[in-house]
Amino acid sequence: MDVEIPERGLARLDVFVRRRLAVKRMTWAGFAETAALSRATLHRAVKQSREMRPATLAKIDVALDWPIGTSAHVIDGGTPPVDEAYRGDHAQVDARLQHIEHLLVELNSGVTALNNRFYTSASADV
Repeated sequence: MDVEIPERGLARLDVFVRRRLAVKRMTWAGFAETAALSRATLHRAVKQSREMRPATLAKIDVALDWPIGTSAHVIDGGTPPVDEAYRGDHAQVDARLQHIEHLLVELNSGVTALNNRFYTSASADV
């Protein structure tokens, strides 16, 4: 289920915060506590499109392990950086897939060689 991402504003930030909380397996209560903000403040800001002070946005960035300025950048239409852990996981998956592809090529060559040998010797016996 894809969520439509607003082009700008606090609703846009809300989408990316929710995604980040899911990745970090963090609850809203845990997020509010880590950011030293009340849940009501976060809720009002997003739902009522109230502006947030730079200090509040910085607290959000720190709580989500984003570089300072990311929340403001997202509100202005940007996207948060890709998590380094994701990049590492992606690199591991990519390396494993390349290894599997290599093994499949070798397996295919071996099966082809056996097939040629079997049919070549079978047709010579006939």
